[in-house]
Amino acid sequence: FICDNEEEAKVATSKIVRSVGPDGRKTQYALLEEFIGGEEFAVNLIASPTTPRGVQVTDIWMYHKIQANGAMINTYQEMLDPHDRAYASLVRYAEGVARAVGVKYGVAHCEIKAKYDTKSGRWVD
Repeated sequence: FICDNEEEAKVATSKIVRSVGPDGRKTQYALLEEFIGGEEFAVNLIASPTTPRGVQVTDIWMYHKIQANGAMINTYQEMLDPHDRAYASLVRYAEGVARAVGVKYGVAHCEIKAKYDTKSGRWVD
C-alpha cells in the first residue's frame, strides 16, 4: 500500500495483519517504510582488480511503473546506456556503493531511486 498519511497507514496495516500471507498462514506483522518518489533504476556491476576503478557498471535498467490498487506495479523495463552522460550520476553512485560495501570480485546489483533535474540534465537523488 502507498499511504498519504498516518490514518491511511493504520488502515492498510490492519488489512495486512488480518490477511493470509503467501505461505497460507495468518499474517502477524506489517513493515512500514517511507515512500521515496522518483524513478527506479536497476544498476548491474562487475568487480575485479583489473576493472577500472575496481568496479564497472555493465547495464542500467529503468523500471516503468503505474500505481494501481494502492501499490506500484512494474509494467516494463527499459535498458539504458551506462555511457550516456545523463546517467553518469547513477553510475558514479552505484560504483561508489559497491566499493563502500567491499565488493572486489564478482557481480553486484544496486536499486536506485532518482529524479531528473532538467536544469543540469542529469538524474539526482
